[in-house]
Amino acid sequence: MSAPDTTHKVGNPQVTRPPLVNSAARRALAIKLKAAYEAGATTTSLAAEHGLAMHTIWRLLKEVDTAMRRTGPARRERDYGDDL
Repeated sequence: MSAPDTTHKVGNPQVTRPPLVNSAARRALAIKLKAAYEAGATTTSLAAEHGLAMHTIWRLLKEVDTAMRRTGPARRERDYGDDL
């Protein structure tokens, strides 16, 4: 009888996590994420692509002073018509 598998599996098994301990590698990843985010990628898609938690993506983006977009659906002005 074989021992149970106790390895921690996270997200997409095809994605390998980048080492974030090295500050140069961390900054390089943060800059790459910022470019993708500013080009329109979402934090959710970046997290899935890089095998990281969304909070980690958010934190890395904030480390390189990324202007974060609002979350959720876009708000529209309410149409009150001619009732006012």
